[in-house]
Amino acid sequence: MPSPILRRAALLPCLLLMYAAPASAHIKWFNSKINLMIPPRGLDEVVALTPFAWIFAAAIAVLFAASLLDSYLVGRNTGIAQRLARVDRSFEGRTYLFLRVLVAVFFAILGSEHSVLLTPESTTSAWWVANLQYLIAATALLPATGWIAATGIVLLYGMGIECLGLFHMLDYPAFLGAAAYLLLMSLRPELHVRALAILRIATALTLMVGAAEKFGYPNWSFELLHDYPVLRFGMTDLEFYMAGAGMVEFALAYLVLFGRLSGKAGSALLFCLMSAAILLFGWMDFVGHALFLAALFALTWNRNPIAERMQVRGRHGVLATAALSSLLFAALLPAAVAGYRYADIHLVTLCSTQPNGVHIHR
Repeated sequence: MPSPILRRAALLPCLLLMYAAPASAHIKWFNSKINLMIPPRGLDEVVALTPFAWIFAAAIAVLFAASLLDSYLVGRNTGIAQRLARVDRSFEGRTYLFLRVLVAVFFAILGSEHSVLLTPESTTSAWWVANLQYLIAATALLPATGWIAATGIVLLYGMGIECLGLFHMLDYPAFLGAAAYLLLMSLRPELHVRALAILRIATALTLMVGAAEKFGYPNWSFELLHDYPVLRFGMTDLEFYMAGAGMVEFALAYLVLFGRLSGKAGSALLFCLMSAAILLFGWMDFVGHALFLAALFALTWNRNPIAERMQVRGRHGVLATAALSSLLFAALLPAAVAGYRYADIHLVTLCSTQPNGVHIHR
């Protein structure tokens, strides 16, 4: 009989499918019993979990292999690398238009909701918020006024910080990335590569924070998994499930940030998983993920200059690059888990409702 660890290892491919449940549907949008006053698990508690060590080791091995494959496909100038490069060049000139239109649609939808600030779990009764969202939608459409839309997004994000707390808004740096992208492209379009790199970093950080949340507060997702048993694929060990989901999400976010062709694959897979979750969880999930989907689609069809800068030159450059990538991942994940707990302890505020009408559902 195979050992329990081997039986669990055989389930790893299923995690990519099951990941869509707690990761693609942001748990704060669905769980009404979240209590930020209880600190998340510390790094020592997470590492002590039985499945963590070998799932962590497996993720490092997979990323090492992904880096080797990246170097082979790009370095040998294979057919797939050439075709993807042509698509990148074709889409690059259309990226700004694509993202402007999607940002405009997203904020027009938020304005029509009349109560949503930036994400589904936060609502507002402030009359001017919907007007500001419509203004963002209108100004995002024109290249020359993109900076106005960027300013509006930052104002809404700042309002979220004031009323929900900085720790809560750390879940959504992608909004700041979108604002920075619109600002740079509106005022300095020649910096398009840098603007997209900022959006890439912000999107990856959003996903990494979500992964750290799964390690720190796995119990937040238990209610959702009990309500939707089909998502568990028959699994009963929810601790293992959440450890695997957190690892998969962090690894995919890492690829989005540091992968070349693997980064495209990571962005595309995340796009598909989030889209699939919308079919299950409905309109709320669409509203919450529309901007993230737009960013992931754009990142899928643009080259990654961050990954290109990570390439080690020389005779053993391929192996050195793969080793560097693995070591960086091995350092980033524990740092993210520890940083998440530190941020919770030092940044969580006691208020859940503010006079201006913004509140988080508890």
